Amino acid sequence: MADYDVLIAGAGLIGASLGCALGQDGKARVAVIDAALPVLQNHPSFDDRGLTLSLSSRRILSALGLWDGGLSCTASPIRRIRVTDRGQPGCIRFDAAELGLEAFGHVVSARNLGQALMDKLRGTKDVEVLAPATVSAVRSLRSGIEVSCEQGDTPRKVTARLLVAADGANSPVRAMLGIPVEEKDYVQTAIVANVEVAESEPETAHERFTEDGPLALLPLGGVRHVLVLTVARQEAERFMALPDAELLCHLEARTGGRLGRFTRIGARRAYPLKLIRPSEQIRDRCVLLGDSAHAIHPNGAQGLNLCLRDMAELAGLLRQQLQAGGDPGDRELLDRYLNARLPDQRWVVGFSDLLTRIFYNRDPVKIVLRNAGMILLDLAPSLKRVFALRATGIRGRQPAMVRAALN
Repeated sequence: MADYDVLIAGAGLIGASLGCALGQDGKARVAVIDAALPVLQNHPSFDDRGLTLSLSSRRILSALGLWDGGLSCTASPIRRIRVTDRGQPGCIRFDAAELGLEAFGHVVSARNLGQALMDKLRGTKDVEVLAPATVSAVRSLRSGIEVSCEQGDTPRKVTARLLVAADGANSPVRAMLGIPVEEKDYVQTAIVANVEVAESEPETAHERFTEDGPLALLPLGGVRHVLVLTVARQEAERFMALPDAELLCHLEARTGGRLGRFTRIGARRAYPLKLIRPSEQIRDRCVLLGDSAHAIHPNGAQGLNLCLRDMAELAGLLRQQLQAGGDPGDRELLDRYLNARLPDQRWVVGFSDLLTRIFYNRDPVKIVLRNAGMILLDLAPSLKRVFALRATGIRGRQPAMVRAALN
């Protein structure tokens, strides 16, 4: 008999979410293994990293019991989205109220979300957290998977009927499984920081495209925003080293003053941007989840939300299987999971990559065509609705967690 029904490698947001979802019924023996659990501050900071959660993600967190009365108390709603192109007349305006939605999504503190997940994970009696522990080898058995790990200074072997690799874009477990990846380097770096912007439009997210790369502003409440500034890779070091006053002046120039007046910037973090896609997402008794299954460009803030929808679909199928006394590592079940998720994955990955190619193009003819397209889209309510609902993650086939929240 295997030690666990499901072994999750990686206790990040996606791995922890899956552990919480599977521990709800008391029908599964689950373990989450990680080299180190996140160190979470007990007090808010100006530099708390913000995460954009779509409407579908909010519903998933509600189904996990983490939203109402919890994360909802500190989340900042996104009720309007403005997409502009510097030096061009094109502008796309999305308003949640016009679509009958309360909000397109919310911005939450990564610290608050991580703390909520860790508290729930540790409070779930059917989920064991193995940390600090490092996976060193993976071996297929006839009816399961054997995982060798180092827990502290002690080598240990555990078995599971299903192994979920949720250990990030550079997944060590994926490499151990011998799954090759297709990698597209955008030769860009995202610089992320919190900023204060006076005279900004409240509860509004901005995506500002420029010839130097996009700039996104996401509302954190009041004058605080999350800034995502994309620069050419060779420029990243210079931007990271700029004095605050110079960077604030650059932001004013890059936005033309249309987004408000930048008055303060916090600590900066740099993230090289790549598209990473493995050739396979499932193997016998193994499934890739989160960034190990697809790491995408941050255009449109879709990465985390896509991963949460994947998690919700997998969790729903596994819970049904375990409640019926079935095998969570059954290949037919994993095939059903992947077939259900591929359309959404392909749309999001393709759309994110397309945005990058369209808006990083300096060809004058293509710039004119791009802006004509933006103007036409803004004047076409039905088409705008399709785009907006796609971005919120509630268009098309939904995981059970999202559908349940709709009812």
